[in-house]
Amino acid sequence: MPFARRTPKEPMDLPPVTAASGGPEMRIEGRRLSTLGMRWLRVTCACGHEGRVAVPELADRHGGDTRVRQVAEKLQCSQCGQARVRRIALSD
Repeated sequence: MPFARRTPKEPMDLPPVTAASGGPEMRIEGRRLSTLGMRWLRVTCACGHEGRVAVPELADRHGGDTRVRQVAEKLQCSQCGQARVRRIALSD
């Protein structure tokens, strides 16, 4: 898994979480994992490392009622070890 979980010590100031599927981007940070189906979250760290995490895997681990932003706050880059999410996007 390209990004590991972490326990945040303080709230993070995350950028908007977006999804684009051939149309305009839409904000999804408030959506529950269970509503996103069989898709992927593409996560980019401030160090430039990018990874993909399967939404069903996140739902199994954190629960389907967990919101995308709650999961995003727990991600840690496997390359630099920091929790500096720059961008999260939903992809097929």
